[in-house]
Amino acid sequence: YATRDPKMSRQMLGVAVAAANSNFSRGAWTNLSVDGPLLEPVLPWEQKIDSGEPKLDKAKDGERTLLHIRAGGSAVASWRARMVIPPGKYEFTGSVRTAGVVAQREEPGVGAGLRISGLKRANQLSGDAGWTTLAFPLEVTELPTEVELVCELRAQKGEVWFDTESFRLVRR
Repeated sequence: YATRDPKMSRQMLGVAVAAANSNFSRGAWTNLSVDGPLLEPVLPWEQKIDSGEPKLDKAKDGERTLLHIRAGGSAVASWRARMVIPPGKYEFTGSVRTAGVVAQREEPGVGAGLRISGLKRANQLSGDAGWTTLAFPLEVTELPTEVELVCELRAQKGEVWFDTESFRLVRR
């Protein structure tokens, strides 16, 4: 099942079971996630600067919280959060927009995008792009596995905004 924390700011996943011969009513389910959610960020979003002198900050757009990176010159920077997830195939998705991004072409990605730390990404945004949903597929084969979600900018210049309210880690 999927739910949100009391502030409605973080999506969390849990596991519940019901007997096959039950009526599947609310009382028929047993929550197996008794020690807390099965899936939720372990740490808050953290900044990482790999090169250059980019500016990273959080912005508000109405009720939405945006992670923002601005590169005035050549820079590689990211926002990162760690999660522990069970084995399975997943897709990390989120809405991203860019302004004036001149992409750097280097591994593990180009321009602005979403990925998992340690892996290369194919998704990319550059130039001036309105809100666009990007996706990064991943497979976890061991339990438990901690992954680090990465929202990054690899650019000569430009800005990127990541909408934290749109982030999803969905089992495929």
